[in-house]
Amino acid sequence: MKIVDKYSVLKSRVEALLKKEGVSEPDNLYYSIEKLFKENESENKKFELQKSISQIEIEQNEIEKQRSYLSAIIENTENFCCIKDLNLRIIAANKSFANALGKRPEDMIGKTDAEIFHIPEDQDPVKSYMADERKAQLLKKGDQIIREEVFVYPDKSTKNVVTSKFPVYDDNNRLLATANISTDISKLKKAEQTIKKQGERFKLMINNSNDTFVLLDENGTQTFVSNSVEDVTDPNAESNLRPFAELLHPDDLPRVNEVFKNILADDTKRHTVQYRHKHRKKGWVWLEAVAQNYLKNHALQSVLVNVREISRQKEHELLIESQKSELLKLNEDKNRFMQILGHDLRAPFNALLGLSNILTDEIDELTKDEIKEIALAIKKASNTTYELLDDLLLWAKSQSGSLHFEPKAESIKNIYTEVKTELNYTAQQKQISITYYEDEHAIAEVDKNMFKTIFRNLISNAIKFSDKNSVITMTCKKIKQQLLITVSDRGTGIRREHLDKIWNNSSLYSTLGTENEKGTGFGLLLVKDFVEKHKGSIKVESEYGKGSDFIISIPIKILHKEEEFK
Repeated sequence: MKIVDKYSVLKSRVEALLKKEGVSEPDNLYYSIEKLFKENESENKKFELQKSISQIEIEQNEIEKQRSYLSAIIENTENFCCIKDLNLRIIAANKSFANALGKRPEDMIGKTDAEIFHIPEDQDPVKSYMADERKAQLLKKGDQIIREEVFVYPDKSTKNVVTSKFPVYDDNNRLLATANISTDISKLKKAEQTIKKQGERFKLMINNSNDTFVLLDENGTQTFVSNSVEDVTDPNAESNLRPFAELLHPDDLPRVNEVFKNILADDTKRHTVQYRHKHRKKGWVWLEAVAQNYLKNHALQSVLVNVREISRQKEHELLIESQKSELLKLNEDKNRFMQILGHDLRAPFNALLGLSNILTDEIDELTKDEIKEIALAIKKASNTTYELLDDLLLWAKSQSGSLHFEPKAESIKNIYTEVKTELNYTAQQKQISITYYEDEHAIAEVDKNMFKTIFRNLISNAIKFSDKNSVITMTCKKIKQQLLITVSDRGTGIRREHLDKIWNNSSLYSTLGTENEKGTGFGLLLVKDFVEKHKGSIKVESEYGKGSDFIISIPIKILHKEEEFK
């Protein structure tokens, strides 16, 4: 039971006792009790009265002690405390409130807010202060109004406070007054404004940065993405608030997942990773992310990721790699070119020089048949050398980009016919017949000069490796939008272990023909290069001792770049 309640019980008990003795509503309770105590001879009554008086004194002392404690707290608190009567005039105020106004507590007694702050009652903020006071008078015991206010002092200075206003009732639930307790939050407000200003400044810096800032939780879900994401990934930043795994290129995801595991395991250093990110408009863009684990940091509790687009940088890197590969290839081509010039061209020229010397030095001693034989050998060596030199020049033009690729609609049979006419003499020397077959008239978009070179090399090789009195067949079939062109011979064929060497750029593969015809293997590389320029492919099927089939597949219509893009 509260002390006040105990006091009320004792007081009621004493009043009842006095009333029994004929004293009602005494002016001086203690005087009346003392009087009764002296006049009454009953020891029991004396004892009862003495006991009641002693108890009352104890309870009053306790109440005074509690009031002293409460008064000490109120007087020494930094909060502003005051009590107002039902007419909204101050009847009590603590020193903090008085000091804040530059007054003494006793100078504030009996005054309203309007008089204290020198602001008319019908003007804000006093108008709102007093309106809240009247609302507080209507509250039940224990209820309160809490609001943030700005005190405007006579010197026009201000102070931000949070005020609690509540009604004061007596034991009989009669409204006596309203109490105000205000806490000065000016420093807090200033700190909030500073933090807000810094936050706005920080937000402005982040949103205007070329980099994108991302916060990830421990599951890799993006919980925050700065607005600059619109420039590097997607026009809608909110669409990125999902697991990063849904946004990454599938080929890059395993590597990024591994880096993310390392980030979660080690929060002492930053981790860097490059990957492709999905963009609604651009497709895949290259990004570089620098991330560090701040999951244990109370302020962030996230993995902080700094992301920037490196698509252009990546393009440059890929271009450099491509150029590096191209330089290596050009170096290999140069070495191969020098090899051919130093060996394959030198041999036939040596033959030509030797035969020419014989004719020059011994022509008077040679018979007509010997001269004819030497002349035929010179012709043969000259043809071989010319073909090789022609292939070399074509290949050099192709590699340098100076060989123009001009496809247009051509009849495959007509190209074959022109090439066959050129090779008839060579084929007749070995009594070899060349036939052509197509299931329907084949028209395709090809560069005629390149295809003549393709056919000339393939048919020349077939003649070289075919025995006398054999047949070489060329077929052309249309399969959907592709042409399948096959050059077949029933000659020596190619050993299985040598098949892969035919298309090897690093070394030239060559063997002697059925009549010891020499070659360089260079023609087939040129054929492959020209076929691929037509977006086609070439392969060989061969069985040693039974012959070979060289099979070309090309599209009937070569798509232009614009059509490919679509």
